[in-house]
Amino acid sequence: MLNNYTGSDTGLLTVNGELHKLARNISFGHGIHAGIHWRSDTDTSIQLGEAVALSFLQDRARAYNEKFAVKLTKLDGSIATISNQ
Repeated sequence: MLNNYTGSDTGLLTVNGELHKLARNISFGHGIHAGIHWRSDTDTSIQLGEAVALSFLQDRARAYNEKFAVKLTKLDGSIATISNQ
């Protein structure tokens, strides 16, 4: 059985925020703490990954017959729109 999360930050949790946290944790845990990469390498790789993901989603959006538009907040705070309109 699944229980609802009731922590003090319940109203602050978003899918976008959790994805950003996951990207940073994976990237920093793999590269920075292991002594493999510089912090700037990690930051740039996260930005590149975001750009690739948005491009992929935009390409896939063209395959849907029903019109739609989805707005996502990027890491830099700007808004990206995925749409087939």
